[in-house]
Amino acid sequence: MKRACTALALLLALLALAACGGGAPTPEAALLSAPGLPASYQNLQIAGTRQYGNRAIVLYRGVQPASGTEPATDMFGYGYLSRSPLGWSFGSGGAGGSNPPPEPAALIDYGVGTFRDGLMPVTVVYGQVLDPQVAAVEAQFADGSTARDTVTGGVFAIRELGTSTVCALRALDAQGTALRDFDAPGGGC
Repeated sequence: MKRACTALALLLALLALAACGGGAPTPEAALLSAPGLPASYQNLQIAGTRQYGNRAIVLYRGVQPASGTEPATDMFGYGYLSRSPLGWSFGSGGAGGSNPPPEPAALIDYGVGTFRDGLMPVTVVYGQVLDPQVAAVEAQFADGSTARDTVTGGVFAIRELGTSTVCALRALDAQGTALRDFDAPGGGC
């Protein structure tokens, strides 16, 4: 009987947490409800989602409103979210802006975020494609590993666990041929 009461109390506590906002039903909903991110943006749009089991990267774009002498800025960013039995919750994220927007000749507009998911270092390479020839983006890391994401909806996101140094990026066409190599922010390795 004592076990049944303990299990019932735990179940009721979990249900109460879920009813009081313990998690969102989707990673996109969790991003949109994250405190201070990116609620102040105008024309906020979810640009894509990459899911990895109980983790997800949600890509978004919007316009940061003008403030004082600063003009409005087109922003592109990501949120890194995790799923528990209570739903999805925001963990980390980042965004970058361009004013004026980058030229299509650049092929891609990208950023790199590093953080810890518990004790595990995580690197996220995220961005948007500026030229429709780009079908995939590949990242090379300091440990010699590479990871690739196929462009979907004009965006890409690469997640790498256990390393935090991006050495180079490469934009690839549909046949896997390199269109251009890019040094990572900070000059690469």
